[in-house]
Amino acid sequence: MHLGKLSLGEVLEFAVSVERNGLAMYRQFAVTFSGTELEKLFDELADEEVKHEEDFKRMFGEVKAENLPETYFDEYREYMESIINLHLFRGKKVEEVAAKITDANEALKFALEFEKDSLLFFLELKNLVDDKDKAMVDKLINEERGHVLKLSKKLIS
Repeated sequence: MHLGKLSLGEVLEFAVSVERNGLAMYRQFAVTFSGTELEKLFDELADEEVKHEEDFKRMFGEVKAENLPETYFDEYREYMESIINLHLFRGKKVEEVAAKITDANEALKFALEFEKDSLLFFLELKNLVDDKDKAMVDKLINEERGHVLKLSKKLIS
């Protein structure tokens, strides 16, 4: 996705795709690690990704496809574009990537990197949404932090 004139609608559309990718990744990991303690963790995280996607869809439905003010057009646009382009699944099928990971620690590390990338994106997204949506983005940010914590604890144990 080349952002050109970055619209909030495009950013929110990407946020929805991030959540869909997270859902697909966690569902695949739940299958891969079926019958282990990781299955429950990955199922829980998948369910949370569904809720996040619904929240972003609601916000997306309320957004007018307006471009960001000119003040964002240089450095900030490039920064957001780099975050989007570096996200783990850009141009890759999530299920194929996740299906190749069969080691529990590797799955946890991969999921942790995904969540960290997502968290960075959502922290920046907060700067772009209307004031009325900032609380919702804060809630999602806190939930993403919770995902990082859950995955980190499981990785350490």
